Amino acid sequence: MNTLKKIALFVVTGILFSTCKKEQLPPNSTVNQPVFSFEAAISTGSGSSNVNWQAGLNNYYMYSSYSQDTSGVYSFIGTLQNALTPNKNSIQIIINDYRSSKANASVSSHIDSALSASIAYAYNKGITSISDTSYKVTFTPRIISGTPTGYNYVFGDGGTSSLAAPTHTYALKGSYNTSLLVNFSSGPVYMGNTFNITNQSSPLLIDSISDTILSRTGDSSTMIKLTSSITGGTKPYTYLWVLGNGHNSTSATFSDTYLNPLDTAHSKNHAYSCLLNVTDNKGVVATFNHIILDTVDPQFNRFDYSMSAPTKVITTTNSLALSQITIVYTDGNGVVYTSKNSAQPGTSSFKITSVSDYQSNSNNQSTKMLKVAFNCLAYNGSNAVLLNGTAVIAVAYK
Repeated sequence: MNTLKKIALFVVTGILFSTCKKEQLPPNSTVNQPVFSFEAAISTGSGSSNVNWQAGLNNYYMYSSYSQDTSGVYSFIGTLQNALTPNKNSIQIIINDYRSSKANASVSSHIDSALSASIAYAYNKGITSISDTSYKVTFTPRIISGTPTGYNYVFGDGGTSSLAAPTHTYALKGSYNTSLLVNFSSGPVYMGNTFNITNQSSPLLIDSISDTILSRTGDSSTMIKLTSSITGGTKPYTYLWVLGNGHNSTSATFSDTYLNPLDTAHSKNHAYSCLLNVTDNKGVVATFNHIILDTVDPQFNRFDYSMSAPTKVITTTNSLALSQITIVYTDGNGVVYTSKNSAQPGTSSFKITSVSDYQSNSNNQSTKMLKVAFNCLAYNGSNAVLLNGTAVIAVAYK
């Protein structure tokens, strides 16, 4: 039996706030090359030694897991240990990502930002404050007719603004009922739109609605084409137009296309509302209001407004401004040493040198393989060992 066939990699997939379950990964296809390992020079007060542990040799196994605490911080964990002596001779690497964790964040969308060869990491010295991820959105009015004298935005999270084109910061993902009241000399005009900030990398947005008069029959009937611009989300889209003159549309029987329907207004010189609901293939909904105005009379005031795609902003309250590492080393006598200590020297370092997708485990859950290099002191009370090594570990995620 070759070396790889001896490799038994188990993935313990952490279910948030619950007990882990061990899962087995298939062996790597590379012949005679152990995948996961730990090599280090370990120095103590009485001397130094070298270790070279490889999964699949001498009863060593790789276990990996993840968890999320109540503050939303994800921990990605890789543990290489000896199956015959599980309480001795092991190394555990815990990566706590404080930069962009949130309680409502999904691990699948979060793991790539948490694990990166380009991120600077520091050792966890007991700091518990975390970063806060927020989302900036710019609101832009489109004045179709009339001259505005003032603006009043309501952002749906308690915030307001009197600026013409404000940028607002949302603290959390969610659905927000926004509105804009524009003051004209003849009085205020109000409009509301729903805006969604989701886990999607490209959020569903209705950028604008416009209307064009195609033909007019006397004073009683006008053919108007409505045009909308949709970006983001997951195609295909489903459209629902709700028109203030009583006409609704979900199919081509009403429109030339789902996206750009034709409507017949009831009368000339008539203003009425138009609401478009768009649902993407993942069930995310966006809405946009528009005022249809069948007139050239300038006394009618009309506008709409759009919202930009949200821009993620990470504000870090962690004084190190980094993701943080904890390394737990257990020696051959079962003595546990941890790098989580306020006396960690400034010369300590940790670097992920590469991140790659690895094989799915037996529960069809994805894994990442990490190559890391590190130098740190690990403590047991007043005693410490100096770890200077490299490792190849795996972590699991949904």
